Parts: sequence; C-alpha cells; structure tokens
Amino acid sequence: MDEILVKVHVKTGCMSNALHYNKWNNSLEVSLKAKPIKGKANAELISFLSEHFHIGRNEIKIISGLTGHFKYIQMPKTIEIEKMLK
Repeated sequence: MDEILVKVHVKTGCMSNALHYNKWNNSLEVSLKAKPIKGKANAELISFLSEHFHIGRNEIKIISGLTGHFKYIQMPKTIEIEKMLK
C-alpha cells in the first residue's frame, strides 16, 4: 500500500479528542485530551489517528516533531485520508 506524509498540528490538554483539516496551512489539526508528558500525547495521537482512519497503530509513524506541536506523520494512503486532504 502507498504511504503518505501528513503535516499535523497537535493541541494538547483539550476537553475532547477531535480532528479537522486546515486548508490554510495544509495540515491536520488534532486536539487531544492528553498532556504532553512522557510521550502520552504522542501515544494518544497515534491511537486516535488509528481509530479515526481505521488503520493499524503500527502503520503510523511520527517522522519528525516528537517533542513539538507540529509533526510529520507517515501513514498508509487511504481513500478517507485523500478525501480529507483535498
């Protein structure tokens, strides 16, 4: 399966987990309940994306931005992801 590199802006410590596409900066914006402590937010990000896009957690990799709000994520290219990024 083909893979895609996605720019993600993560907001932590939110009231609920949510996702939407920001056309202005061409990125996914993900709100997470988890705080960025000891990798909890990164783990929740991978779990949330896995559930949202119906792909395995082991198929999602954080390529850069492990300690920042802006990350590049590598994941399988699916029809649902392509529709969201258009």
